[in-house]
Amino acid sequence: MPIGIDLLREICHSHAGLKRLVRPESRPHPGFPFPSVRQQPLLGAIMENVLGLVALACGIIIGLGAIGACIGIALMGGKYLEASARQPELMNELQTKMFLLAGLIDAAFLIGVGIAMLFAFANPFVLK
Repeated sequence: MPIGIDLLREICHSHAGLKRLVRPESRPHPGFPFPSVRQQPLLGAIMENVLGLVALACGIIIGLGAIGACIGIALMGGKYLEASARQPELMNELQTKMFLLAGLIDAAFLIGVGIAMLFAFANPFVLK
């Protein structure tokens, strides 16, 4: 047998060596089999990285949704003004349709905000 295995057996059989080998982190905890963030430093670092990326993703979702909604409503408002200048008699019908579409565009943005808030506060990517 190699010397390393003999030394390992000797350390394992001695009481002090056993205390050194069995760390408190390796004992089962109440949430077993899911590791606790406090007991796993590497997992804690990974979770911090995931939380940071989720925060970044929430900002991107809200920011791009806001930019898209603003551009969409601005283009639609410009086309409404052009159409009502060409045919003033259709202004009331066009205005109704424009406000309906503006509400739908804002609804799509608010759905994105809701999904971002879901990820921010009830994050499905984090172990509890």
